[in-house]
Amino acid sequence: MQTYSTDTQCLKKVFLHKKIKVYTLSVIIPVYNTEAYLADCLDSLLIRNSFEGEIICINDGSTDGSLQVLQNYAKRYSNIRIISQENQRQGAARNEGIKVAKCDYILMVDSDDMIAEGSIQRILTQIDGEDLIYFMSCNYDQAQKNTSNYFGRRVALKMNGKEYFEHILDLNDYTNISPIALYRRTFLQKNSILFIPKVYHEDHAWAINIFFFAQSVTSLNEPVYIYRIREGSTMHSISPAHCQDRLTVANKIIDFCRRNNWFTLKIKKFVWNFDYWDAIEHSVTNGYNRQSFFTAKDWWRMWKCCSSRNERRITILALFNFNAATRYKNYQTPRFLRKFYNLIIR
Repeated sequence: MQTYSTDTQCLKKVFLHKKIKVYTLSVIIPVYNTEAYLADCLDSLLIRNSFEGEIICINDGSTDGSLQVLQNYAKRYSNIRIISQENQRQGAARNEGIKVAKCDYILMVDSDDMIAEGSIQRILTQIDGEDLIYFMSCNYDQAQKNTSNYFGRRVALKMNGKEYFEHILDLNDYTNISPIALYRRTFLQKNSILFIPKVYHEDHAWAINIFFFAQSVTSLNEPVYIYRIREGSTMHSISPAHCQDRLTVANKIIDFCRRNNWFTLKIKKFVWNFDYWDAIEHSVTNGYNRQSFFTAKDWWRMWKCCSSRNERRITILALFNFNAATRYKNYQTPRFLRKFYNLIIR
């Protein structure tokens, strides 16, 4: 696994020649049945980063030994705080952490992922009061025991959130955002920005809220986050509930953007591609019957998103193709319709 050690002499020179505010950091870790990986996550912070700031661990109703692991670490490290709640999924756990956090910035870490060695101290010295700071990430394949190269956003200039979001959509550079950024705590709390509780894919609606309110966003060429790719993780498990929640999130995004006069063509395409079409494709691929979660209201919302005859035609094709594709395991037609949609909607 790639590691990055802190250059102490370089950091000392920075502090001597330039007055830099040293920001504090709260790390929020939602924990649900990750006993096998939790120690790696905590060690990456406490040992490989010598992190002495606030670590808020929300035990989200774990049924394995995760809570015991947390309690063992809390006995050894005074900066670990444990909050237990009934299982409400990741978004609600993060919300609880945001509410009680006390430091200048917030970092969200999934309990099966890790933080690169020495990265926290480096990135904290580069903050200039932004609402949102992106950094680089990589994937660690649990089965193959290897790490990919770090990758980051191709945007380095500081801009406001709306400009930043539409720019990364232009670059086809959108990814789920919550773990790969630092958030200014007062920015989140002032604007009451929280995750939708008890749903999967809560990151998409979170992103819209973040970018709408953010006055200052930037990206840093700094390797920080390590995603663990493993079977059984929430990120890689698709169930009818995942598909239904995509529709719930899409509806929340549409309502928010229309309410705030920000339902642009780019955001419409974002909703179609990352929620509606993903729900359709995953449903067909996994053989889920649309009647189990695609209600008439969901299809009506998709129809109302259409602003041209071509969009309405594709919506009708998607509707009538769904049952046939599921019955005959025709996985290619929904993908073709998706490509066709992106080709004609400009």
